[in-house]
Amino acid sequence: MLRHERWLLGSGGLVVSLCAPGVPLSSARANQRQWLMTTLTPAVVVVEAALGSPTANTPRVEGRPLLAVPGPITSSMSTGTNSLIRDGAAQAVMSVDDITAVLARP
Repeated sequence: MLRHERWLLGSGGLVVSLCAPGVPLSSARANQRQWLMTTLTPAVVVVEAALGSPTANTPRVEGRPLLAVPGPITSSMSTGTNSLIRDGAAQAVMSVDDITAVLARP
């Protein structure tokens, strides 16, 4: 991770974390990481998520679209994304054009 952080910072990027450097990753902080990523982006695209995973439980932020890429109904790694679409929590994404269309909305 440190190599990636140095590259990001050297490229003019920014590293944001809820924890101090050196604090180990844990599943207990997974929802906090999801919240941080969600609040920093104009939209969230869930590509693959098992049912009950932190990614499938991505927090909904007011005014930010939640999009999901549908997956095969035979894959346990698609149950979360497919459920988000089925339940109306996320809009299905079939191509990059779908994402750019959502981002272009006022």
